[in-house]
Amino acid sequence: MLNLRRFIATLAFFITLSGNLFAQQTTQTEFSFVILGDSQFNTPALFNKIINEVAQLSPAFVIQVGDLIKGKLQGKDTTMKQWARFKDQLLPLGNTPYYPVPGNHDVLDKKGNPLPYYKQYWGKTNYSFDYKNTHFTILNSNDGKEAQIGEAQIKWLEKDLKKAQNKAHRMVFFHHPVYTLKNHEQLHSLFVKHKVKNVFYGHRHHYEYTERDGIQYVMTNATGKSGTHELRSGTFPHFLLATVRDQKFSYAIIKAGSILPPKMVYPRDNENFLLYYYLFKPKFAHFSQLKKTPEGYEVSFHMNNFTSQDLHFYLQWDNPDGRWEVSPHKATQVFLKKKTKNHPMKFILKRTDQSRPEGKYPTCTVKTMFKTSNGVWLTPTHQFKVK
Repeated sequence: MLNLRRFIATLAFFITLSGNLFAQQTTQTEFSFVILGDSQFNTPALFNKIINEVAQLSPAFVIQVGDLIKGKLQGKDTTMKQWARFKDQLLPLGNTPYYPVPGNHDVLDKKGNPLPYYKQYWGKTNYSFDYKNTHFTILNSNDGKEAQIGEAQIKWLEKDLKKAQNKAHRMVFFHHPVYTLKNHEQLHSLFVKHKVKNVFYGHRHHYEYTERDGIQYVMTNATGKSGTHELRSGTFPHFLLATVRDQKFSYAIIKAGSILPPKMVYPRDNENFLLYYYLFKPKFAHFSQLKKTPEGYEVSFHMNNFTSQDLHFYLQWDNPDGRWEVSPHKATQVFLKKKTKNHPMKFILKRTDQSRPEGKYPTCTVKTMFKTSNGVWLTPTHQFKVK
């Protein structure tokens, strides 16, 4: 009986211990927020698109790192109209809190002199707030003139960060890249001293990541201005989705157009899209089976449009190694009414250099566009290959 009691007591101890360990491993604080780059009104349609994508993610809040409007204007009426228009663009966010960072386009005129309109519309140019276990500090890097954070603001920053030492994370946001500020070493020393681990800014219209003394310095690309769309140069339109999980912080770069609505494709549209891939009959041709004519080798096939829409098709043959000539060699346009079957097509392949091996055979790429039930245009492609 005594051994049984000891066994039960030991078992209860381990159950309690494992329960405590599990409780310690459970995430206590978790939230996500979005960081937007410059918008500037250069391409309002792109900014609207990104705002709608952000709204679908339902972040805890949104921070934008400056240059919200074109700005740099002398007239109050024109500037206030731009601010009103910009605020309308934020309407899809609904009740999601939005925290602006002042950019040079927002608070300075063309000569670099301060403008009062930003404060009239948004209030303070430097401020801070807490959200759960994280402290967020917003600075004005146009303090009197562009790319400057003055001494008064530095003193305020130090007091602000000192008060936030009980938070798991301290993050700082301003507009200009830190290395463009004359007192960037002073700022960096403050960040190190007060254990700031993440600093975000914009202005240069491309993505950039650097790390120094354990601090992540991140520059995000313009959110509302089209870049060259190159991944390697970081100029593609995007926003950042940041996540805090207890002591951990991470963020992801979300390329514009990557967040799709749940109702993007309806069942009928999906059926049309699948039917599109029955475009060719046959789906490919063996070169050895092509009919040889005085002009060359004849490639013939049929095209089908089993979808519920009339479609325009654009056919273009490639010539991968320059050893073949296709006639007709220009892009061919074909219009097929819905439910069309077995529309005949014929092309002639001709060797351009008989002394060289056959090499790679040409491929015919077909493009079209059809509209989904919710107004989204899809542009599928298909290929007919000679093997």
